[in-house]
Amino acid sequence: MDHLRRQAERRVGTVLRERWTIDALIGVGAMAAVYKATHRNGNEVAIKLLHAEASKDEGIKKRFQREGYVANRVKHRGAVTVFDDDVTPGGSAFLVMELLHGENVEARRERLGGFVPLPEVLALGDQVLDVLAAAHEQGIVHRDIKPENLFLTSDGVVKVLDFGIARLQSSQPGTSLTMVGAMLGTPGFLAPEQARGMTSEIDHQTDVWGVGATLFTLLCGEHVQKARTADESMLLAATTPARSLASVLPDLDPSVVALVDKALAWNKHDRFSDAKGMQAELRRVAARVLGGAGRGPNLDLELSGALSSPIVASEPEGPTRVMRLPDEPVGESDPRAAAPFSEEPPTRPHPAAGTEKPPLGGLTPPALLVIAGATALVVIALGVSTCAAVVVSARARGRAAPSAAPVPSPAASR
Repeated sequence: MDHLRRQAERRVGTVLRERWTIDALIGVGAMAAVYKATHRNGNEVAIKLLHAEASKDEGIKKRFQREGYVANRVKHRGAVTVFDDDVTPGGSAFLVMELLHGENVEARRERLGGFVPLPEVLALGDQVLDVLAAAHEQGIVHRDIKPENLFLTSDGVVKVLDFGIARLQSSQPGTSLTMVGAMLGTPGFLAPEQARGMTSEIDHQTDVWGVGATLFTLLCGEHVQKARTADESMLLAATTPARSLASVLPDLDPSVVALVDKALAWNKHDRFSDAKGMQAELRRVAARVLGGAGRGPNLDLELSGALSSPIVASEPEGPTRVMRLPDEPVGESDPRAAAPFSEEPPTRPHPAAGTEKPPLGGLTPPALLVIAGATALVVIALGVSTCAAVVVSARARGRAAPSAAPVPSPAASR
């Protein structure tokens, strides 16, 4: 990942297709990097750029470009809009997408201490299910629902990210189109049919399982399968039913436990039949458990007061100054890429109010500096005076020395 990050950082400050200026790096993944960019007309966008190594595979490149068309087919405010796709002169494919302002749900969970309060989790789940219901109506199965693929915008809208491994179901029974080869999802959020490689069994109920696993993790901070490694997680997902949420949160309301446990049922026939069915049950549970916060056509995060804390906007990474000759390709070995810099001068952290003890009876640091300087001047002056006195005394003794010499006796003169 360090190699990919360094490669991604070198793109900052460049211009793609004479239209989009790369302003800052937002994040780096295994397959692509995401940047904040500005079009020449002033509009801000997000650029998702496939890594150079991945772009060498024409199959991967085509599937990556088609991600935008899949996301646009959902036609829901919770799906990220893709405006355009293109290829750099060096052959790297990229997507031009709407720029989101807000906070990744996984980052928010970590910031909140590892888990998210129940009202907010139910509100998040309601919006995710609404997006998935719209996607399923278009024959699109996401297959990788997890907190990291959810984004909470500053105005309280949940965006479902990364349709890159979505599966387009054909109108013909038994056929489908998988967008990224054998890649099926993320350990910790794999439905049993995914972990067992049963491709023909992956459908909208697989996304329902993913929502259940997401709610599980957001509520308790743990994965459904208690595993030590990714391989062990996949093995358990393929061989062992999910543990009940009550085993981790025994005091949680039983109706919430039942909601999550049903979504995570091992047998697909025991799960909710679709996203709409789970959403309806989630709203009934919220109305009973949360009272007024669960009323209305949906669990609006802002209006219901479900947000446990303000949404903290994710800041893009600092820009990197790059000196490059015109039209020169970007390479991993380019030695002229400077280290990241900050436009702001370095500052020292300020101690919290009431925690700093005033030195020397309340004297401020500037006063201490003045006193120290004055003391140093006094010491220097005393030293100079002492040296001068020593020199004067030595000269006086030198002048007195001839008169003090003994007078020779007459005998000696003879």
